[in-house]
Amino acid sequence: MCGRFYLDASEKYLFDQFSLSQVVRYQLPNYNTSPGQSINVIFGLKNFARVLTTMHWGFIPSWSREKNNSFRMSNARSETVEEKTAYKNAFKTRRCLIPINGYFEWKSLSNKQKQPHYFYLSDTPIFVLAGLWENWISPNGEKISSCTILTKSSNEQIKEIHHRMPVIIQQSDFDCWLNQSSTISNIKQLVQKDSGLKIRSHVVDHAMNKTEHNNKDIKGIRNK
Repeated sequence: MCGRFYLDASEKYLFDQFSLSQVVRYQLPNYNTSPGQSINVIFGLKNFARVLTTMHWGFIPSWSREKNNSFRMSNARSETVEEKTAYKNAFKTRRCLIPINGYFEWKSLSNKQKQPHYFYLSDTPIFVLAGLWENWISPNGEKISSCTILTKSSNEQIKEIHHRMPVIIQQSDFDCWLNQSSTISNIKQLVQKDSGLKIRSHVVDHAMNKTEHNNKDIKGIRNK
């Protein structure tokens, strides 16, 4: 799964790195991002233009009467997303990219404690996770755009720490993932694609266990 992540990138860096055509909103750097917070999200237009905006992390289905349980929908299992009522329409036409420097996962220890680990790609400072997004309008007219991160079974590099991992979309596949006309068959192939990813990890300070610790100087959150 992916319950916390870290992104430290300027608006200009994201604009240039992801060939954006527009920035609607931008979220300042966050070193311990958790569900329920506002995060940077890239979505595509029909002309293949890419747009950066911010969304609520925690999927709110369009038919939901309230947003209180959205934190439970911060992740969606890629294996079943096509058949789930909450996600199936978004999986077809509302896919997005979520840029991060790296994400955190916890390994259970023999003493019943959990040790946080930081995962990143060794060959790039920023990469993107596969996401789905939705617009929700409350009974009183409040409009919220929300998103979730897709997960899958962990590969050999990660499963020792945790049995689930976020779906990573490689740069060559950005347009296919964002294109609303892409076939479901092609999209499923991107979800399972795992070749060439140089995933690294290391232990980080237990301070990351608490979301109020949001500091770039906390030991271990920088890529080595």
